[in-house]
Amino acid sequence: MNRLTIISVLLLVAALMFNAVMDSGEEPVQESNLWGSYEPDYVAHNLFNRNYDESGRLESTVFAETMESYPDLAMTIFAKPEVTIYDKNTDKLPTWHVSASEGSHYPKQQQLQLRGSVTIRAKDPSSQIQTMTTPFLVLEIESNQMHTDENVTATGLGLLMKGLGLKADLNAEYIQVLQQVESVYENNRAN
Repeated sequence: MNRLTIISVLLLVAALMFNAVMDSGEEPVQESNLWGSYEPDYVAHNLFNRNYDESGRLESTVFAETMESYPDLAMTIFAKPEVTIYDKNTDKLPTWHVSASEGSHYPKQQQLQLRGSVTIRAKDPSSQIQTMTTPFLVLEIESNQMHTDENVTATGLGLLMKGLGLKADLNAEYIQVLQQVESVYENNRAN
C-alpha cells in the first residue's frame, strides 16, 4: 500500500468514528449550575408573602422576582428580594423596607442574607436615619436585628455617616456603625 491509500483509509476511519460519536443520541454534558447537582424543588416568580406572629399581627412582607427552594441544602434563593418590616405594636405601620440584588434564606438559623446593593429605608419620614446602604447584610428574621462587617453608608435628616460594620435592632430603633466612623451633621432648621 502506498502512502496515499493509508492516509485515505485513516481519514475515512476518523470520519466514521466522528459521525458515530455525533449520532450517539446522547445529550451534550451541560455546565453544572451554581449548586452542583442540586435542583430546586420549586421555583416561584413574582412571589409575595405575608408573615404573621402568633396573635395574627402582620410582622413582615416579602417580595421577590424569583424564588428557588433547595430543601436538601436547607436554603431558599431570592432574586431582587424586598422585605417590609411592620411595627410590633400595630400591623398597620411599616417601619423599614429592605431590598437587595439577591438573597438567601436559611430557615434553621432564621436568617436572610442579602447581597448586592442592599438598601434599608425608613418608612417614617421623621426618622433621623432615612437610608442605609451596604453590599452585604444579615437580617435575623425572628428578632428583626441586622448586622454586617462590610462598609455602611447612612443618610438622614441632616446626617451623613460612613463606617465599617453595622449592628441594628429594628424593633428598638437602635443602629450602631461599628468602626472607622465618619459623620457629618448639618443643621437644616430655618432661623
